[in-house]
Amino acid sequence: MSTFKIVDPLIGAQPVTQVDTVQRWPLGYVARGVDQGTGTGARAGGQFIYLQGSNCSSAGRWVAISGNQAVLAGTVNSTSPSPLAVACGVLSATSQYGWGMIQGPCDFGLGTNSSIAAGNGLYFAAGTAGVVVTNVVVGNRVQGACLGASYTSSQSLSQSYFLNFPSYGALTASN
Repeated sequence: MSTFKIVDPLIGAQPVTQVDTVQRWPLGYVARGVDQGTGTGARAGGQFIYLQGSNCSSAGRWVAISGNQAVLAGTVNSTSPSPLAVACGVLSATSQYGWGMIQGPCDFGLGTNSSIAAGNGLYFAAGTAGVVVTNVVVGNRVQGACLGASYTSSQSLSQSYFLNFPSYGALTASN
């Protein structure tokens, strides 16, 4: 997993995985981060949004941004058109606050145990909230994100995306 830290504005290089129990930044605040690791993709930049938690039980899951709250994408209360992020930490309660990634290379996405093909559209998996697949699921298309590589069923539990302010527009496969 990348080691992104918030660097602009300089706030002590807070790790994006940090989850707070008190609100430290305005909800919806967008900050820039840098991956300060040494592995592949290190020194990559990205943008992150500060959100209040809701029902996201693990980092790497897709969340809908609803009223500055991170609502697990694909659940009943997050199927309206909305901006999306990939949760950087566990945001499973309204008493938790943390970051969601909205732009840049994301190497900590959670997936399913199915093969995933690069270069295809991304769709929320039927029956697995917060996870995307490349199988067409009518009405569940994600805009503004693409898969960085193909994955076999044994590799797909950790996915890499390139995010460009993703959104969920309830678009069909033909859109």
